[in-house]
Amino acid sequence: MSETGSKHIDAEHIQKWQRLDELDSSAISGKPITAKQFQAYCASIKNGTYLQEDLQAVQKQKQKLLQTLSLLEEIEKTLQTEITRTNQFH
Repeated sequence: MSETGSKHIDAEHIQKWQRLDELDSSAISGKPITAKQFQAYCASIKNGTYLQEDLQAVQKQKQKLLQTLSLLEEIEKTLQTEITRTNQFH
């Protein structure tokens, strides 16, 4: 009897799902890496270079945000000037 046509769940089926749940509880998400990449990652943790890499990534993101903020401040100033100019005519 096929499992798709039956609503009966046997002990073997339950054990399979329990095993999958166990495996899923310790699964790691993300793209797979090679053994060499994993070794390099572990070495960067051991010698602390990962901190420098993280710092550089944060600084790069901060610079992008500061540029966006600067642009928004310019737009805000332009809008305020335009509102003031428009209100003078009314």
